[in-house]
Amino acid sequence: MPRSSHLRRPFRRPGASPISSCIRATSRRSRRTYADKPDAQASTADGSDEVIVSVGGGAVGGGLLKTALEAHRSGCLSGHRWRLLVGAGLPEAAFRALRDEASAGVVVERARRDFRLLLSRAALSISQAGYNTLMDLMAAGCPALVVPFAEGSESEQTFRARLFAARGLVDMLEDRMLDAANLAAVAERTAARGRRQSVGPRIDMDGVARTVEVAERLVLEARRRRG
Repeated sequence: MPRSSHLRRPFRRPGASPISSCIRATSRRSRRTYADKPDAQASTADGSDEVIVSVGGGAVGGGLLKTALEAHRSGCLSGHRWRLLVGAGLPEAAFRALRDEASAGVVVERARRDFRLLLSRAALSISQAGYNTLMDLMAAGCPALVVPFAEGSESEQTFRARLFAARGLVDMLEDRMLDAANLAAVAERTAARGRRQSVGPRIDMDGVARTVEVAERLVLEARRRRG
């Protein structure tokens, strides 16, 4: 969880109170090496001023990808190349269908290891609202439109997206409102605002170091209690 009191408080759930004294909030990832990963394809210009559409690595998200293709065909952000990143969980037949449906100016490919680098260069990100994706967006600072997955009884992504949207960190389009016209309209507005400049509360994403600190402190406390 991001280490910010503004974001942490709403995530408390009924039933957490009996173990609240045992819970420690840590943060996510550091910005320091964000675009400096060994697997980053820095020699290419992929992602530069592009619209990056992603749906994570699972099997859901086909509807958002298809709607993105329709929005592009309608002329949305036609001055930018669109790049659709398809997760490994989406069947190969569905991937090929998306690729065949894509018009000029759209690249459809499987999810890439340099996803975060692409975001750091993008004119706009369109995605679902998974935890990892939102943390990548916070680090990248690119204009971001999220369409949380909300099929069946799923509510986690909607809850998270509303929280971030209320703080001006992303724009949100409800899953039930998803169609090409709505997606195009919100995407145009989001892209027009440009990159964020310290919008909303500070989010400390140096989670590795913070987790080690918390673990070491808990061990020391346990040793003191044992005498």
